[in-house]
Amino acid sequence: VTRGTGAENLSIGISQKLPFGGSAGITYGHGGSQLVGPDSYSGSLTVSVTQPLLRGAGLRVSAEELVAAERGFEYSRRTFEFRRQSLLIGVVEVYFGLLQQENSIRNFERNLENIRKQARRAQIREQFGQVTRTDVFRSQLEVTRAEGALAQAREQVKLAQDAFKLDLGLPPALGIALEPAAVEYRAGAM
Repeated sequence: VTRGTGAENLSIGISQKLPFGGSAGITYGHGGSQLVGPDSYSGSLTVSVTQPLLRGAGLRVSAEELVAAERGFEYSRRTFEFRRQSLLIGVVEVYFGLLQQENSIRNFERNLENIRKQARRAQIREQFGQVTRTDVFRSQLEVTRAEGALAQAREQVKLAQDAFKLDLGLPPALGIALEPAAVEYRAGAM
């Protein structure tokens, strides 16, 4: 009759970080084997202490986690401040962009009124034979183009205002009136 063969090993260990950057550990290992001959079992206990003597040793190593946590906190605080200032700058840029778009709408309205006046003049001049019917059609086409440009500019302002309201956390259905204000420049602290 032939016996089967097999081997089993088991190990368990713990380790502890020491205050000055070293570590201590205990490991126990147990093994057993069943061969053709007699069964054999063995065990071993290992105790180890590792302590860096030169580089990285000392009180600094024991406080490294605290230093790393403080450094991480400082980086997080700086990142927060940078993003807060970036958000503030972005909101101000959008605000002034909206004011500029509203000024351009007023310019489009004035332009439309001037073009309508020119179209009326062209109709009157046509009645007296000073211009041709083609000139009247051209002036009416310019009125239509100016009306289209004004409508497009108003729609763009409405979309920009809705996006601005969403950035501020306001519902788009809420109406806002942007009023220009005098801006006082103050140099920031560096």
